[in-house]
Amino acid sequence: MSHDKHCIAIIGVGAVGVSMIIHLVKDLIASRAAATEILAFERSGRFGTGVAYQPDLDAAILNRTRHNMSAQPQYPADFANWLARQPDPDCADADYLPRPLFGRYLQDALQQAVDLAATTGHRVRLIPAEIIDVKRQEDVYLLLSDRDTWRVKHLILATGNQRSGQFLHLRDKPGYRHSPYPLVQTCRAIHPEQRVAIIGSRLSAVDTVIALSRQGHRGPITLMSRQGYLPMAQLPQANAPLRYCTVERIAAQKTACGGWLSLRMVFRLVLKELSAAAGCRFSAKRHKPLKGDAAALLDLDIQALDAGPRNWQAVFVALNAVIDELWRSLRPQDQQRFRDFGYSRFMALRVPIPLPSALTLQKLLKREQLEIRSGIRRIDHADGGFLAQFEDGSQAMFDIVVNATSSDNRLQNTADPLYAALLREQLAIAHPLGGVEVDWADNQVLAPSGAPSGGLYAVGNMTCGTHLFCSVYETNTRHCQRISRQLTERLHRPATHPI
Repeated sequence: MSHDKHCIAIIGVGAVGVSMIIHLVKDLIASRAAATEILAFERSGRFGTGVAYQPDLDAAILNRTRHNMSAQPQYPADFANWLARQPDPDCADADYLPRPLFGRYLQDALQQAVDLAATTGHRVRLIPAEIIDVKRQEDVYLLLSDRDTWRVKHLILATGNQRSGQFLHLRDKPGYRHSPYPLVQTCRAIHPEQRVAIIGSRLSAVDTVIALSRQGHRGPITLMSRQGYLPMAQLPQANAPLRYCTVERIAAQKTACGGWLSLRMVFRLVLKELSAAAGCRFSAKRHKPLKGDAAALLDLDIQALDAGPRNWQAVFVALNAVIDELWRSLRPQDQQRFRDFGYSRFMALRVPIPLPSALTLQKLLKREQLEIRSGIRRIDHADGGFLAQFEDGSQAMFDIVVNATSSDNRLQNTADPLYAALLREQLAIAHPLGGVEVDWADNQVLAPSGAPSGGLYAVGNMTCGTHLFCSVYETNTRHCQRISRQLTERLHRPATHPI
């Protein structure tokens, strides 16, 4: 059992956890804090990479260039500089690099932070354990695994996504994969001639299709989702300055409108920004599948890139800096409307795939090995395979089903023991749009009273209700930065814990 008045625990040491550790170590040193121990728990035992950047097939590539990837927002070229020092000539000229390579960068950055802490009187302990229970005892948090117990003053949740709660009725059926990752294991489990259904059509689904193709799969592959949207294609491009969606303009418009913006107002503001970058009126309808034909849209999308990068796509990246402000300006009912009716289309536009990935999909579609279907209603195990039913009344049989959907991270009926404990002990409340309720300004987890659960923070995908777009690493590293600064300040003054 550990109990130190200067003890911080981080649960989850994937990419976000690495950024959290780096910022804490540097801020502890800069503030000349007393010797502090950081306990970093990772249930997989694989520190630094998480699911997204774990060792895997090179078919899984980043959708951002190396110059915009970093564990430290103040050093945006940190990954590019690390890469320049690596003896990896095979991928040195690629625009979009394999995600496992970024995982190696994260592991190196983590080790540097561990070593730096050790040389300055602090300590980072990497603990391969799953925390399954959390309790509050006076002014400390009691963390329990199946073997040990730890007592800490401050706790940071950096756990990533919840496990998918969809299609759980298939989990024990042969031929069903509840996640495509690691891709190498999924590809090994699938015979080259089998009929494969992939549920989802975003980045994870695209990764799975490309991995199967590169591994020589010859059987039919079907992407199935509710809307049938594919991510748009992109080319590398320069950053775009914002003209209309600046923090100052958003604040001024909120003041003029009584503190809130309507969903229509936010749409208009974003469309004005996109239109200015495109040089013409931007229309989201122009990028909607033609009568359900996602393949035809993909052809047009690829053709449009013959003229070079599309400036409006750079705007979506630039919006990372203000998307928190835009989301916070909406009333709760408008936030709910967007999540219900606009989020899927937003993600298809906002999270594009590199052109090489789009070209692979196009090739598979043209030779009729790949099909994209919308309106998936239900999938059942039947006759040794899987029967998929669609809203138009049609059915299809498959040998393999791969679940590439993302979790919405809603906690109302969570089976995750950690979050179930946080809710049961009234240390957190579930946000209706996903994750836990956190203070918008500093990411402190809110108790049922609405007050912060003193010394308890959350960062990453489990704050998606408060911050919306938490799958962008750049956004999460900024949140890590501000959590670290506030937490190190708290170490110098008595803490209160109003629950």
